[in-house]
Parts: sequence; structure tokens; C-alpha cells
Amino acid sequence: MTDVQTESGVLAGDERMLIDGELQFTSSGAKFDVIHPASEEVAGRATDGTVEDMQRAVGAARRAFDTTDWSRDLEFRHHCITQLHAALERNKERLRRHQAEWPRLSQRRGRLQGISGGQDHRDAGVIDPENPCDKLEIAALLTTYARAVDTKDWALYRSVFIDDAFIDYSSAGVIAGSLDEVTDFFAGDFSTLVLMSMHYITNVEGDVTGDTARVRAMFYNPTRIPGVAELCLFGGYYHHELVRTADGWLSRHLREESVWIVNAPAKLSPRRPIDRRPRRFRGHAYHAPCTRPRARGPA
Repeated sequence: MTDVQTESGVLAGDERMLIDGELQFTSSGAKFDVIHPASEEVAGRATDGTVEDMQRAVGAARRAFDTTDWSRDLEFRHHCITQLHAALERNKERLRRHQAEWPRLSQRRGRLQGISGGQDHRDAGVIDPENPCDKLEIAALLTTYARAVDTKDWALYRSVFIDDAFIDYSSAGVIAGSLDEVTDFFAGDFSTLVLMSMHYITNVEGDVTGDTARVRAMFYNPTRIPGVAELCLFGGYYHHELVRTADGWLSRHLREESVWIVNAPAKLSPRRPIDRRPRRFRGHAYHAPCTRPRARGPA
């Protein structure tokens, strides 16, 4: 991609394709404009590959896999990844300048989808402009939560929360209580009731304020339960209050908002759960103090 001057600087690149270790122009000589998704300006030009170019690239990849030790040379692959990381570190200020244009992307996407301006904030809320890693770390925490429940790894489950966390699954007619009480429930009744679960967590949005964050994420959970012929399907939202700790983001309060259930078993039909919170917290949002977090489980 060729160099183009933009509002935030110069986008450097090469319009040739990298095939078989060499930068090459397409056999047809055709090129196309590369459009910046946020500003809609021309960010550069790139060569327009043909079917023949694709076949040459596939053939080169096949030869590299079959006739070289690329797929087995872990040391060299580690060197390449380390080299890429070093390049990103060297250019992070330049990348940050270009990232400043990203807020306009949500408005552009909104116009494409028929959403009025200012209403499309699915990704913007959870990103700290000074620390874009927040989004990745929070998404990783939610993934760890899903993996812990699906694999019934309750030590890993505990690693998602601070010691004094409060967890509320009452909208599904299940337990609401402290981390210890909920973990005991999962290790006992839950493990015998649920044969299999597979959480999908998506549409993560939220608001980071300093070292705290409020996050909402959508979940879809197919579950296998004894005595029910078909899969039980659960859908809704997880509402987390997170705190930043020395070990990263952890949850101090989780509330599950159950929106729909298909093939609900009798044992999970909506009922009033036992609220084990201290009386002063009942009927109010729970804000647990931030204490020393537990060690994180294995990745």
C-alpha cells in the first residue's frame, strides 16, 4: 500500500503483495484504493490480486509446509512473534495517533445499519483511550468465567472474583450469595444437575472509570440436564462490577439477568431464591469492598 497523508499522519505501506517471500505486483497490474473505515478517506493503494496470484500464494504456503521445517521450528517462530512485538512497541505512538480516528467508526457503522448518530456504542464504552488493553483483559476475564463454569473448574471460577464478591443468579431461580456459598452450590447440586453447558458470551459493553468498570455481556448457554430429552437453552445478560487489581480485572459483583429459557427443567423454574446477603444489603445493589484478590487459576 502506497503512502498517503491523512489527518493523523502518514500511513506507510507497500502496494505489492508478499508471495513466496518476495514482494510482487499482480500479474494484471491492477490496483485499488484502500479506504479508511473511520474517516472514509483513501488510506492508500494496493495491488489487486488475481486468481493466479492466489494460486501462487497457496502453492508457496504448501511448499513451505511440506519441504521446510517452518511448522516445526518453534524457536524461529518465537523469534518472528518477538520481532513483531518489538515493532509494535517501537511504533505504538504512531499507532495511537491513528487510533484517535476510531471514535468516528461507530457513527459510520451506525449510518450503514440505519442507526441514528450517537446510538451505536457497542464497543466504545469498554475501551479506555489511554489503555486499549482494558477491552481485551475484560473480554479474557469473561472467557475465563465461561470456561470455568463449562469445565466445572471451581478453582478457576473463584479466580474471576475478589474474595468478598457477591454473585446473584436469582433471576434464573438459583442461588444468590457470597463467593464461598455460590462455589459450594456449583461444586455440589449444580455439578450433578448439569451434565454439560457451553456458554457463548458476546456483545460486551461497559464503562471504565479509573480502576472500576461496569460491564454488560450477552450470554447464550445450551445445557444438557438429566431427564430432559432436548437441550435446555438459556439466554440473557451478565452484569459485572469489576475492579482493577495487581492481577488484572476481577469481578466484585455479578448479577445474571435471565431473559429467556427454552425447555426449562422443573428444578430451574423461576422461584424466589434464598438471599444470603447481610440484611443491610438486601433490596440494594451490593458494593463489596475491594480486598486482596485470589491468585488467578491456570490460563
